[in-house]
This record gives sequence, structure tokens and C-alpha cells, in this order.
Amino acid sequence: LGFDVALTAVQRTAVSREALAGLVRTAPPTGSVFPPDADAFFRLERVPVQGQVPLDPGFAVLVVSDGAVSIGGRPAPRGSTWLLPAGAGSVLLDGAGEVLLARPPAA
Repeated sequence: LGFDVALTAVQRTAVSREALAGLVRTAPPTGSVFPPDADAFFRLERVPVQGQVPLDPGFAVLVVSDGAVSIGGRPAPRGSTWLLPAGAGSVLLDGAGEVLLARPPAA
């Protein structure tokens, strides 16, 4: 795009504390990390894993953010990133930790 065009997408002026506070939110311990309005663009969920957790079928990128889990029976240590193709069907998480689950926009 070029530097000049890219900068048109960025606000380069000061933002008040009140306006900034409206942009920042603490992610809940489980579920969607983003506000509901973001679902039309991108979805990201925190998935705590204590034992077995089934994932709905569909394309996803998983990042193991804590602990050691298995994804579909394969070891997935903390820090590992996994790509689940849409055709993989339902996948089972197992172990103890947390996974960030990124999915495309909600239909």
C-alpha cells in the first residue's frame, strides 16, 4: 500500500484517558477475548483445559498459552501453535492448561 496510504488507517492524535479506557478491557478467564462486535471480523477465545474439552469442527488456529495439553491425542506443549483444517472434524483437547482458539468471522 505504501507508507502514506497505510498511515491513513492510523489515528495519530492524542486520545483522552476516558476514550482510551473505553478501548481497553480485561479478557475473561474463559470465552471470547474480544467484544462481541469483533466476531464479524475475527474470533479469539480462551479455552481452559482441565481434562477433556471437545472443540467444535471448523478451521482454527490454536496456541497453547499455558500448561501441557494434547490436541487430538498429540502432545502440545506450552508455546506450540497448531493449525486445524476445516475438514478435521471435532478435535479433543486433553490435559491441564489453557489454549487460545482463533477462528474466522462468525457466519
